[in-house]
Amino acid sequence: MRSRPGVVRRSVVRASVARRSVAVLIAAVVTACVSCGNSSAAPDPIPRIATVTYERSAGPLDDSTNGERVQNDPRRIAELVELLGRYDTLDTPARPDSTVACVWATLTTVRYVTVDGAAHELRATSCDPTPFEADLGALVGAWLTDPPR
Repeated sequence: MRSRPGVVRRSVVRASVARRSVAVLIAAVVTACVSCGNSSAAPDPIPRIATVTYERSAGPLDDSTNGERVQNDPRRIAELVELLGRYDTLDTPARPDSTVACVWATLTTVRYVTVDGAAHELRATSCDPTPFEADLGALVGAWLTDPPR
């Protein structure tokens, strides 16, 4: 029995289309898997915070706010979580080089541990602060002037 040329050609075309479809599907799956680890993917939510300690150097006014303190107020911890979410960070973002020379700046440090045990540190200076540093300094300043009751 002889095969007809048209039948063979259709079979070859169908097989070629099927191979291209499989190749496109594999490429889509690989692309999806590669983008899973991509840093431009949606950020992970800020994890729950277990403990927070903070301190601030005396600064130019020596306002007696220096020394490490513990923050236990859930409302205040929620403010920190909101700040971290707003800047999409868990640690202090990289600071651009500054040309401002400060004689005496206030340094704010916040250390926190998440419920999974990961430790993080946030630092902010009042000398030519970045927006994150300004907001972190203001947050800790509010904690210092209005301590938990």
